[in-house]
Amino acid sequence: MIKNRTIGGILLMSCTAIGGGVLALPTSTVSGGFYPTTILFIVCWFFMMLSAGYLLEVNLWFKKETNIISMAEKTIGPIGMLVAWASYVLLLTALLAAYLTGTSAWLQKLCAEYLQMDLNNHVALCAITIILATTIYLGTQALDHVNRVFSIILFTSFTMLIYKSYEYVDLKLLKDGSFKPLLSNMPLFITSFGSAIVIPTLVTYLDHDRKNLVKVLIIGCTLPLIMYIIWEWVTLGILSIPGSFGLEELSTKNANGTEVASSLATITNSPAINILAKSFAISTILTSIFGVSISLYHFLSDGLSIKTKGRPAILLLLITFCPSLLLVIFFPTSFDKILNVGGIIVSVLLGLLPITMVWGGRYVNGYGANARFKVPGGKPLLVIASLFFFAVIIVRLFIK
Repeated sequence: MIKNRTIGGILLMSCTAIGGGVLALPTSTVSGGFYPTTILFIVCWFFMMLSAGYLLEVNLWFKKETNIISMAEKTIGPIGMLVAWASYVLLLTALLAAYLTGTSAWLQKLCAEYLQMDLNNHVALCAITIILATTIYLGTQALDHVNRVFSIILFTSFTMLIYKSYEYVDLKLLKDGSFKPLLSNMPLFITSFGSAIVIPTLVTYLDHDRKNLVKVLIIGCTLPLIMYIIWEWVTLGILSIPGSFGLEELSTKNANGTEVASSLATITNSPAINILAKSFAISTILTSIFGVSISLYHFLSDGLSIKTKGRPAILLLLITFCPSLLLVIFFPTSFDKILNVGGIIVSVLLGLLPITMVWGGRYVNGYGANARFKVPGGKPLLVIASLFFFAVIIVRLFIK
């Protein structure tokens, strides 16, 4: 059972990150080029996996079902709890809003193409929300099974898409590049590796199994890196062109998560790539919204002391989904802009907060004395990681 759940955990963690990155990164990286982008990906991956390791270390200090609120309060105190509350709710509400935007856009697009139905945006949003809430109400195991189906579609369609697309890649389009245009998008890169939000859920789901959780963390963080690099190679190698279907032009539009896949299909004029690109894009955004939703659901359950079963769960679902749904309806904005702004919150919630919790737990409260899992590097690495996340915040605020 644990082995089976380990596979599900790897899929949940990796796919939670992949949706944000795959759909938003190409239009945000075209001005910087393939090679500088790849280097920054590796840097962001390292520090985000490191901070995920810190979060796992803290989580394993406590035997009972524990979420970030409880961990922050026990290791840092009331201030840590307030920071966790504010940053977690803001981030996951924003991410859920972004993924609802992307999912509803795809539902409208598919209804128009295959059913000749002009589906109202609000109807699409409500339909997606109801389906998602129902799945979560059935429990983590049910969500795991549904997520596995779409994860299989994701990896299968991605593999076939790369196989079909590589002949269209123009290596000359990958040569030029510069780090400077990419710096303002560093928060987006950070967000694209933000799958650590599901760690508290996975720790409970895998019954605090240290060995399997470490395996889930390493593989779950590394798979997105590999896929991002390959995806950038394909998209920048095909779509770094002038015109309405090029990435430069797409980056100026109000993106909703459907543009890159549609442009790939148009430029290559391949029916197979058309189907594969759509399947890949849809499955990435669905697997991401599963991870974000279940994380916010369990976070609010912990913070508000509301049970995840029976009638209380219905109230919890309303609290989970209504703010994001209202945000999308009354304050619509582009998919990639939400993810980019969210990078500041990610730097606090999944970067600085786990680092501070580890410092407080290890060196102040003595939690690390008999730790079942400990990230190596001691205080020097904690300081270096802190400086990195502070730098990301400064870059987002002062570099345009």
